Amino acid sequence: MSQMRDKHFNICEFYIAITNRCNLQCLMCTTGKGKYGAESELSSQEWIKIIGNLERNCAIQRITFGGGEPLLRDDLGHIMKFTCACDINTVNVISNGTLFDGVFLDQFDEHELKKIGIIFSIDGLQYDHDFIRGGGTFKKTVHNFERVYKEYFLAEKIASLTVSSILMPENFSHFVDFLKEFERFKGVRFDVQPVIPNNELCYVREKFRLTEKEKAKLKEIIDYLVAHEYISTRPAPLIRSYMHYFANVLEKNGRCLTGYESLNITCEGLPYLCGKEVPMPLYAYDFKEIFYSEEYQAELERIKTCKEPCLQGLHINQENYGS
Repeated sequence: MSQMRDKHFNICEFYIAITNRCNLQCLMCTTGKGKYGAESELSSQEWIKIIGNLERNCAIQRITFGGGEPLLRDDLGHIMKFTCACDINTVNVISNGTLFDGVFLDQFDEHELKKIGIIFSIDGLQYDHDFIRGGGTFKKTVHNFERVYKEYFLAEKIASLTVSSILMPENFSHFVDFLKEFERFKGVRFDVQPVIPNNELCYVREKFRLTEKEKAKLKEIIDYLVAHEYISTRPAPLIRSYMHYFANVLEKNGRCLTGYESLNITCEGLPYLCGKEVPMPLYAYDFKEIFYSEEYQAELERIKTCKEPCLQGLHINQENYGS
C-alpha cells in the first residue's frame, strides 16, 4: 500500500482505445465506419512504454483496453501480459465478442488471469442485438461469452465477467427480457449506459423524442435495474437519471472527474479529455510533464465549467446525480 501512496496523481482509471479498427459497423458507433489501418497504430513497445509511464506516476486501480475492437491487434495479449505485471489492480478488455474464440485467454498464466476482467458488449436479445451490431453477431458473441463464463469465470480463474450494454430506443422494448434471460449467468454484472447519438460529444438529445410507449419501456428498464441493483455496475441514483437524460432535461450539479481521476487515451497514445486531445504522446513525454503542461491544464479548466450531463465518465461521481 505504501507504494500506491507514493504515486504522484490520483488518476486511478484509464480507458485505452488501443485501435480504431473494428470488424463491425454498429448502429450507434462511427468507429467501425471509418477506414482505419494497422499501419497507423502504435507498436507494442510504444504501448508498453505508455503503460510503464502511467504506472510510474499514478495509483492505477484499473486499465481497460478497448477500441475499435481490441482483439484485432495480434499483440494485445503481449501488451496485457506486461500490464498485468505492473502495479495495477485490474486489467480489463472490452470486446464485441465475435473474435473471442477461446484461444485469447489461453496465453495468460493463472496469476495474470486473476487480474483480468472480460467485458462483452451485448445490447439485447438476438433480434435487437443483431439489428444494432449486425446479422449473426448475437450467436457468435453469446457462444464465446458462454465459454468464458463456464471455463474461466465459474472456475474463478479471471477477476470478473461483465456485460456492457448500450441503451437506446431501438432496444427498449425487450431489454428487461434480456436482463432476465442473462441473469442465469450468476455473478455476471451489467454495465448499462445510455447511447450518445452519432457517438459524438456535441450531440442533440432531443432527437430521441421518445413516444409514450418508449417512455413506459424505459421506466420499466430503470425500475428493474434499481430493484436488482446487485446486477448493475452503476449506482441506482445514476440509473434513475436515465429518464431525464433521454428527455433532455438532466442537470449535473457536481464536478466531472475526467482528467483528475479517470482518463481516456487515444490509439495514437494521446490523453483525451472530453472531446479534446492533448498533443503530447505518452510514449514520448513523462506523464508529469503532460499533466502540468499548459495544454492539459487548459483542458482541466474547461472541464471544470462543463455542465453537460453526458453520463459517459469512466469514474462515476455520484454527487453529480443525487444520492
